This record gives sequence, C-alpha cells and structure tokens, in this order.
Amino acid sequence: NPGFAWGGGAKAKIWQNGDYGVKLTLDGQFRTTKLSFDKAKVGGSTSLAAAKNEYFQINEWQVGLIASKKYILPFGINDCYIVPYTGVTFTCRDIDVSFTQSSSGLLYSTFNADANNPIGLVFGFDVMPFYLSYYLLNFELRLINETAFTLGGTMRF
Repeated sequence: NPGFAWGGGAKAKIWQNGDYGVKLTLDGQFRTTKLSFDKAKVGGSTSLAAAKNEYFQINEWQVGLIASKKYILPFGINDCYIVPYTGVTFTCRDIDVSFTQSSSGLLYSTFNADANNPIGLVFGFDVMPFYLSYYLLNFELRLINETAFTLGGTMRF
C-alpha cells in the first residue's frame, strides 16, 4: 500500500584539481520510508495471509565518494554545462517488517534485515542549459548494491 518517504543529504567538496577541473565530493544521504500492507506471503507459499498490526519501515544511510569534471559546450551566449560523475557508495539499511497473521495469530518479523552487499557504484551526469540557468537536469544510474535509474530536475527561483 502507499506510504510516506522522506530524506535529506549533504555534499562537501573535499578536493579539486584546478589544472584538470576534476573534483572529489563526499556525499551523505539519509532516507526513511514507512509503508503499510494488508497481505503477505508466508513461507514462500503462493497463498497470501491476511495481516494485522503490520509495521514496515526502511531506514537507509548512504555515503559516497564522487569524482566529477565539468565540461562546457560552447554555444555562444548560452553555453551548455555538462558534469559527468562516477563514484563508489557505501550503504547501510535497516529493514524492519513485522505483522501478525490474522488466521493463526502468529507473529512474523524481519527485524533489522539489511542488503547483501553494502558497496555500490554510481554513474551520472548533470546538465545545465546555460550558466545562469534556472534549470538543472540530472541522470543517474546506481549498480551492484542497488539497481536504480533516476531522472531528476531542479528549478531555482
């Protein structure tokens, strides 16, 4: 069933090479998701068990070391800025799911479950149509510890 998710993060530039324009950034993020459900698979069977007193929360902390380089595509007055980046991430997830099966009254729980592999890779690029643009587009791919492709946009005002 639909739920509520929120998150936040911070980035800090830790090193920059002026000659080559390469920048290293430390990226930290936190996300939490609280979901609800009314049916669950029990013991791998195909029948779904009605659930009550359900609890489903995912807390995720992620730290990444990201390398990036800014390129300018000269279009005259409106130069386009493209910033490709890649990096390594370390993720820690706490997945807490519990419910009581309606028919038997049994309590099921996966308290403090986590992902198998905490190390991942990230690839992406930002596009700013021109230097004083109010728009920033972001394309990002995350692999190994998660499989995700993100399209994002930011508008300044």
